[in-house]
Amino acid sequence: MGAMSGIKAVFGLSGSGVPTKTNVSGTQRLGVSQTDVAISSATKFYSFKVDADDVSDIATLTLGTGTVVASGGSTPTITDGDGKDFEGVSLGSITKIYAILIEVTVGGPDLVIELDGVEIESPLFQGESRKVELIFPSGFDITSETMVFTWGSTPAVSGDSVTVTIAGS
Repeated sequence: MGAMSGIKAVFGLSGSGVPTKTNVSGTQRLGVSQTDVAISSATKFYSFKVDADDVSDIATLTLGTGTVVASGGSTPTITDGDGKDFEGVSLGSITKIYAILIEVTVGGPDLVIELDGVEIESPLFQGESRKVELIFPSGFDITSETMVFTWGSTPAVSGDSVTVTIAGS
């Protein structure tokens, strides 16, 4: 397996506001600027993509191995879901997750994502080019946990996809 270093999660949400109160002037910076969280304990890093072809397509990721399988619908297409790293070497056993980045391009259907049976709010994934980052700086222990991707009641169109990147150890 390739040596990993410099793994980090980046987050932030900021904007500028111009106050309108009496005797107050200037632009104010609001929110949290871009922040890096070093994930020095992560030793495994991988990505995969699932393309939905039809309504009710389902793909299941086993977090402990990094493998993704088609588990329903008309067999979604899975790319790089074979439990191997960027060099094609087996990830082996993964026992801790530090960060998960979910990038969704959805042309029509509702997408439901469940992490070990708990739904990650599906409205977050409706529409096009949605991104959600889950960051666990201390990591969370995993054994048999899964992440399930289910395309909903509106027919999927070619190009509906989800790309997931995970840092673990």
